[in-house]
Amino acid sequence: CIYPKDNNHDCCGECTADVDCLGVCAGDATDADCVQESGGCPTCTIVCHPDDDECVGDYTSIQDAIDNTQEGDTVLVEQGTYYENLIIQKSINLFSRAVFDDLSTWMEYDDGYVVANYNIANTVIDGSYDTNGEDFQSTILINTPPDGDCAAPVIQGFTITGGNGTLVTSEDGEQEVRGGGFLSSSAKPTFNYNLITNNE
Repeated sequence: CIYPKDNNHDCCGECTADVDCLGVCAGDATDADCVQESGGCPTCTIVCHPDDDECVGDYTSIQDAIDNTQEGDTVLVEQGTYYENLIIQKSINLFSRAVFDDLSTWMEYDDGYVVANYNIANTVIDGSYDTNGEDFQSTILINTPPDGDCAAPVIQGFTITGGNGTLVTSEDGEQEVRGGGFLSSSAKPTFNYNLITNNE
């Protein structure tokens, strides 16, 4: 131990007091403070766009946030375009800020149907960069890991685009590419209020 002890830390610098909801040792933040700081979701894992220097969050990659959550957790993604091919193997909530909006009129007709909700239109998961290699080019791949419980994520409030599909083996043994926007295998995902567009 090299640190001087104080009322809240031991000589190794470890907190010995209660940690408040903002993660401050011996902090005095109230639940209201934490709700305000988190933008209305104090228990969410927040993903900020890498170019947004003003965003306060936990990760700048949606996949990193997914990998570090537990069953039943909520990942809340701030606006921006995220060039990622996601793999989800657990039952989590993956939401944009649209989850807090009135979505009764999220689509409008203006010489064709268009997304009227600002959060859905501007929180984009773009799978065109093929971040998982050429055989896994779905924008979102959902499957249940071996010996795992059935993955049943809820995905809400995104534009899902740019996916080219994942190489799978069909029942007759033929290999083919499926699921540009998303591919679900041995899983039960729920998609609510998403625009899935311009995928192969």
